[in-house]
Amino acid sequence: MPTMNSKLVQFSIAAELEAHRPLWPAALLPPDRVEAACAAASALPPIFHWLILEGRLSGDPQVDLMASLVDAPGVRRSVAAALERPQSPLIEGARPLLEAWARPAAHPHRRCMENTPVLWLEWDAPFDRPPFQLPCIDRRFWGDPSAPAAGVDELIEMIADGYALTFGAPYPATTLALFRRVIAALPRGARALAAASLRPRGVARERLFVSVPQALVLPWLDRVRWPGDLAPLRAWP
Repeated sequence: MPTMNSKLVQFSIAAELEAHRPLWPAALLPPDRVEAACAAASALPPIFHWLILEGRLSGDPQVDLMASLVDAPGVRRSVAAALERPQSPLIEGARPLLEAWARPAAHPHRRCMENTPVLWLEWDAPFDRPPFQLPCIDRRFWGDPSAPAAGVDELIEMIADGYALTFGAPYPATTLALFRRVIAALPRGARALAAASLRPRGVARERLFVSVPQALVLPWLDRVRWPGDLAPLRAWP
């Protein structure tokens, strides 16, 4: 797991995409779709740390763009400075969350934003919708790996605050109750990393990202009465 001792550099996504263009496998990332991602990224400020192009193995030629912000020294200030200027719609769609993260001391959701070590943004092609916004709720993921683990109440509070910042409305109580049940059932050694809604994609679905030792995944899903197909997991070696 990376730590704050790692060297981090903020960069221009468009410049990195262009510099590494020869490395993109055309069979997975069609050049015209990469070109569209490059065009969209050209309006993004140089504040990001990680970059992903997402292709599909199913034959779908769509290529999506992802980038992250890490709470390294000076990063929040640089994000705040960028937000003082008008930005492209790709950034404006995430402005409430980014502003709260950049200046947490002045925000009602201060504790949540101060303890959010990483923000992921994902823009789906054709890049005409607000990004999928994913605040990390595990403060040990980046920062101080020795920090005490957050309790279930704090994790649920962070999930609720992240949703409110993203959508300007409270998370439905039934959804938070479901998150609470599955997080509380996580086995020892597992971690809840992030949660986010797929509303920007027009889908009434929620995502919870967890890290669970392989041998404990099935027992955990059994405990929470997971309704999905577990056959692929039972076939794991």
